[in-house]
Amino acid sequence: MSRNRYYDRYRYRGGMEELTFDYICKLISVTYDITGEDIRIPIENSKEVLCAKKDVYGANFYQAKQSGINLDFVLIVNKYEYGGEALLDFEGRRYQIIRHFEIEENVELTCAEVRNGQNS
Repeated sequence: MSRNRYYDRYRYRGGMEELTFDYICKLISVTYDITGEDIRIPIENSKEVLCAKKDVYGANFYQAKQSGINLDFVLIVNKYEYGGEALLDFEGRRYQIIRHFEIEENVELTCAEVRNGQNS
């Protein structure tokens, strides 16, 4: 029941939460080109998608913290736009996708900022 492309309803854990897909993130997949000397050269492929943003809360936050991972937020994207990418750029920063969870036509992407090579 979307009113337009930027609005959707998102169901999770038995409740209804209205989300506005008013953010843009860049999903990044990395492939490698192997040269004649067996040197792997990373090649980034990216695509921009609309997303909604929400905070990390509860057990997920505390379990990650115990493991030394600082979760920053959760982005919600359409499941047809997510292709298993491991990285994303959001608001000028690089994040690793720690966990993805599909709910109906959307996917929750739990994100942790890549800080000087950490979390990768």
